[in-house]
Amino acid sequence: MTGIFKKDSYVFGSLLGLGLLIISLVLIYSIMFSIGKADILQYHKIYLLATIPNILVMRYYIKVLAFEKTARAVLFVTFILFIAYFYYQLKK
Repeated sequence: MTGIFKKDSYVFGSLLGLGLLIISLVLIYSIMFSIGKADILQYHKIYLLATIPNILVMRYYIKVLAFEKTARAVLFVTFILFIAYFYYQLKK
């Protein structure tokens, strides 16, 4: 990793978590769309799959770099996504 990703702050972790989440959502959706599996009933799976890179990045920042603020912010963004997901699913 370059020096730009070696920061220990809550703001950087939040931006990293949101950015990674959006990138993974677009990537997973485009892959599913290209193979013909992008059905309206499978959007909930795409949202849950998009959290996997956030969890891996959070683990990297905790174990390898020992940047707890950044890892906590990524975890916070991931939990907010989970809460929003379950709130949306229960509201249906």
